[in-house]
Order: sequence, then C-alpha cells, then structure tokens
Amino acid sequence: VIVSSLDGLLMSGGADINPLLIGEEPIPQLQDVDPFRDEYDFILLRLAINRQLPIMAICRGHQILNVAFGGTIYQDIYSQSDGKHLKHSQSMAKEFASHTVKLTSDSVYLKDLFNGVDTLRVNSFHHQAVHCVAPGFINVAESPDGINEAIEHKERAIFGVQWHPEAMATNGDEMM
Repeated sequence: VIVSSLDGLLMSGGADINPLLIGEEPIPQLQDVDPFRDEYDFILLRLAINRQLPIMAICRGHQILNVAFGGTIYQDIYSQSDGKHLKHSQSMAKEFASHTVKLTSDSVYLKDLFNGVDTLRVNSFHHQAVHCVAPGFINVAESPDGINEAIEHKERAIFGVQWHPEAMATNGDEMM
C-alpha cells in the first residue's frame, strides 16, 4: 500500500547484509546483521521494481540492491579482496570526504547528476562492498584501490552509491 503512493525509492544505509543471502557462510569479520531488514528491503525493492519506480540506494542499500538483482558482496573487503586498501571506515565526521572515486565513461545517471565531473570526493563508512556486479547493472565508479563505489542499471533509473551523499550536504558540499 505504501509503495503505491511513492514516486521513487531511496534505500538507506544500515547493518551488514547476511551472507547466507548469497549462499556464503559468515566469516569472523562479519559485524551485526539484521535479517528482518534484509527481508523488508527485498520486499520493498520487489514492489518498487514492479511499479517501475526510480531507485537510489546508499551504502548498505547499494549492496542490498546488488544482491537483490543477483550480484554478490564482500563480507569484509580487507580480508576477502586482494590489494592494498584505503581506509573505508573513516573516523572523521560524516560530512567530510575521506577518499576519491572515479566515475567510468559508462556512467549515465551519476555523470549527469554531478554535471560531467568524473572524480568525486566522498565519505566512507563500510567494510562490506559490491563484489560481482548483478546482471543488468554496470560498475560505474571505483575507489583508487579498486573497490566498487557505484552501480547503475543498464536500462532503468536504478543506481546505487557506496558513500553517503546525504551526510555530505551538511557541509555545503555540492554532493547533493
């Protein structure tokens, strides 16, 4: 009933995603999960998709969007992905940027949203991240260490970002 009155859906941040949803057993680095939230988010996404609503997903929302469409996540980027990593769980205030992300030439929505700028300064509060991008989506942004920071659907107005643009708006940043 609620979804029928919406013009779009915003998926927000939150707890870790339960790895059982992607057929994996939990690793020791997994933090708090919320199975009820996982189920609720899947239902909301399914209803929004059926209504062909535009969807923007932030942080955990970005990850659950990817999982809902058949993609996978790293339960913990520091222990499961190769390479030297940036600090993706910043200790400074949320309105400040802690690293950059580079938008790819494939980006449509984000490039338009940020007026063609291809390098953004973003905040970062995660240890999980998109691993294999879901079918129908493309990777449109990465941090300098190669971690996925944004995905866009190839045909629909659906995209997700790993950072929190809503938090950066409090600093007068052009992010919002």
